[in-house]
Amino acid sequence: RIYNIYPTGSNAGYVVSSGIRTTTTAGVIASIYNNMIRLGYDKSGAAVTTSAEFRGISEMVNGTVDAIFNTVLIGGTGVVAATKSSYGYYSNSTSSATRLIENNIFQNDRAGSSGKHYAIRLTNITNTTCNYNNLVSASGYIGNWNGTDKATLANWQGAASGLDAKSKNVPTPYQAAIAITPDLHF
Repeated sequence: RIYNIYPTGSNAGYVVSSGIRTTTTAGVIASIYNNMIRLGYDKSGAAVTTSAEFRGISEMVNGTVDAIFNTVLIGGTGVVAATKSSYGYYSNSTSSATRLIENNIFQNDRAGSSGKHYAIRLTNITNTTCNYNNLVSASGYIGNWNGTDKATLANWQGAASGLDAKSKNVPTPYQAAIAITPDLHF
């Protein structure tokens, strides 16, 4: 489990808190399997309301990424005055690296700021297989593909060349998502 990664202080500035961040070169495989990541809450289980960008899984690759069977919850309501966005899965890679993103839950329940809160963000889908995921965003943006917001799963599926054709958009009833020691089983 990965949790309690967050900025503190009243002037946190520009902070990016990532549960898992990977950068690879050609010929390298980044395997991201079976993780439970909760961001947007502090060590007491209270919402982090300061300005911060949260990324559950963040990748910038020229190699291969396999992200399979991960559960990511980005949370926190009452976020103030921030324009920072948050992402369950974040890719800023423009390479045609091979990506396999399957059987994950990317749920973003963060709310209250002027930032946008996405389940997933991809820039280049060449050689990308992305399917059988559960993509949820409480703020109204399932994904961002090549800089364009997609509000619904159907918008995401149509815009992203058929990615996530068998994916779902169903909020997950976690056992204890905001507990001091979170349990993201359901």
